[in-house]
Amino acid sequence: MEVTSWINDGIQRVDQARWRLSIGSTTLDYADVLARPLERFTATLDCTSGWYSIQEWEGVRLRALLERAGVTAGGWRSVEVRSITGFSRWFGAGTLDDIWPVTAVAGQPLTYGHGFPARIAAPSRRGF
Repeated sequence: MEVTSWINDGIQRVDQARWRLSIGSTTLDYADVLARPLERFTATLDCTSGWYSIQEWEGVRLRALLERAGVTAGGWRSVEVRSITGFSRWFGAGTLDDIWPVTAVAGQPLTYGHGFPARIAAPSRRGF
């Protein structure tokens, strides 16, 4: 699978011990994410630059992480996911079962070039 970045983002070298996932007022570390029920699924990463890769991914559904943080569907209609580089995307509340922060691909932990320690996989969306 190709190593890609958004526009001019470089490959981030993230210190696993310092990395945190913030969800509302809850903060999870890498071990907290890995302790959630992980799922494996096959999805095509279909890049808008003209290549694709069919891979087996492993991660936890975004909805499960939101529930862990005590965030339940209420008065909100979407969730913003923001990367360490500042790139962000909004996902509608009705799509959260098809969005995973993933920690592994092809049975191996993600590399820095593929988003270590976690990246979004959204099988029903092009480019994610």
